[in-house]
Amino acid sequence: MDAALLRRVRTHILDCPERFCAAHWAWVRNGRAVREDGAAPEGFRGCIAAHVLLLSGTFDETGLVRRNLHFDNGTLSAAARDVLGLDGAQYRELFYPSQWPDPFRARYYTTQTPEAEAAVCAAYLADFLGRHAPAFPLAADRPAEALQHTVRTPVLARS
Repeated sequence: MDAALLRRVRTHILDCPERFCAAHWAWVRNGRAVREDGAAPEGFRGCIAAHVLLLSGTFDETGLVRRNLHFDNGTLSAAARDVLGLDGAQYRELFYPSQWPDPFRARYYTTQTPEAEAAVCAAYLADFLGRHAPAFPLAADRPAEALQHTVRTPVLARS
């Protein structure tokens, strides 16, 4: 696995939370103009796989938007899988928040801001790297900070 690239993706998501959205493959305000008129993308937001392809140089924003806007039909996430060198289980977990282990999955679905969404993702990526690339530690790469912006899942009192 290309742990160095995934670590760069994590740092980028923390540094630019407004550019991250796990629910959108590649979203821009002016998608039709990008696809049909060659306009420059405005307000790009993308998922983990999109950021893998951007930071690896495989695609630029325009290329991602022209290939698939809003969702991935499987070809581009497969390209991100190949760039990272993931196995099937890692691929299915990494790119789909519904497959993340708790508490990350639960916290992701309760986020209310781009900053909180990015923070949960960054914490999850630190966990994923720790489990799948333990020889590549995060060191002082803000791992504890990542969960401070998340919405805590309430614990219901039993009566």
